Amino acid sequence: MTVRLPEWGNEHRLMVLLETPQVRTLIARYDADSDWAMSAEEFLLPAKILFGGPMSNSLGKKLGVKSRRSSAEQFSLPVGSVLVAVMCSLAQRGLNMTEFDQQEAGCRVKATIPSSWRTFGGTLAVDVTSSPNGSTVACETLFEGQFYTWGADKKAVRTLYADIPTMAAEQASA
Repeated sequence: MTVRLPEWGNEHRLMVLLETPQVRTLIARYDADSDWAMSAEEFLLPAKILFGGPMSNSLGKKLGVKSRRSSAEQFSLPVGSVLVAVMCSLAQRGLNMTEFDQQEAGCRVKATIPSSWRTFGGTLAVDVTSSPNGSTVACETLFEGQFYTWGADKKAVRTLYADIPTMAAEQASA
């Protein structure tokens, strides 16, 4: 079975991709299907009421406590298709893009991992680069003020890696 790649499949410049109507339509569709969860603040509201004070991780931040994890995976897909799949995954999962850095053969995208019952939120940095056999996706999570993320870091990365092939395959039909 041959998969037809979109004309922008090999494009590594994020701004060019985001100006493409098909790409904007794909991202908007996944954003509409977003599955947002309860935040840490909502989860801890009963404790705040019970104990009469705010619940946060500000002390951990002041002490310099951090939880950081990194990993990388190869995909046999062109860099543009993978970059669009990453943007669609971020939109569907409620991870708002905060910045990007255009690079020679790809792009680095940073997104905010929303607060949940597990964490007070964090950052996901995703590097998508062209490689000889397709694309490399390297992820790094950072949760400041927490020693433990209760699996939120692993879940964010695992979900992104699982979304990429599915969302890239859908691009051919868009």
